[in-house]
Amino acid sequence: MNISEIREKAAPYYACFIARLMTPSGTALTLDEIQESSRITEDESYYLLNDSETIQIAIDFLEEENVVRLVTDEFAPHIVIQHQNFSQNMGALFRQADTIFGKYMLAGDGRIAWLNKALRNIEAQFVKARIQGAAEASDIDDDKIGDVWEPIPLDRNDPEQELAIQTLDRVIEELRGDNGYASTNPEEKAFVQDKLSAVAKRLKEDSQISWMYLLEFAFKPLGIVIKRFGGAAIGITAIAARESLSSWLKSKGISFLDSVFK
Repeated sequence: MNISEIREKAAPYYACFIARLMTPSGTALTLDEIQESSRITEDESYYLLNDSETIQIAIDFLEEENVVRLVTDEFAPHIVIQHQNFSQNMGALFRQADTIFGKYMLAGDGRIAWLNKALRNIEAQFVKARIQGAAEASDIDDDKIGDVWEPIPLDRNDPEQELAIQTLDRVIEELRGDNGYASTNPEEKAFVQDKLSAVAKRLKEDSQISWMYLLEFAFKPLGIVIKRFGGAAIGITAIAARESLSSWLKSKGISFLDSVFK
């Protein structure tokens, strides 16, 4: 499965988790608070709801079912609140047979463990697909992309761009501290670190960048890290960086990424 297929299948499980979070009367949560509520306590870097796009798909579904309402703001975080008919509509949702919600109720006292296990398995599928996609990044067909040198404007006030920079900086910092990588593959580490440092600097200081530059200095080096470390901590950080860069590019109207990173 590619990322889009996993998101489609994962959305009901995410929606079930979010609906349960919203149950207490008067609950209101930002999107960050929803994700934070899914943190696994034994691993501070692990979230059951780890894919931000799937969180949004799940919330859109719950809005359509009149279970929640999304309150948006130009500058502040969006807030998820209960729909005025929350209790009635959520009850109807969980009574639907042969759905994720119906199965959740059938699980009885073990329903939370049942859902959490499903979400862990979903995240494993996301990781597998991202690693596979990153490993294939070096085989990207430029014909899918169009003008690889067309300038992409940079805006230091863009929160999506800022998040992409922050995640890149985290990868760079973890690379600096990984002496084992330097011992076993010193030239590879130097190559990756130099490339990522260069693209992070450009994203912070320049007014524009190109897809080709991002491919060579960000996506391909991140793919090397992901292929090398897989599901280890630094590999997961690199996956998050690649996802943040992809989300930022999509926010700029660049829509080819799902077909490029299958």
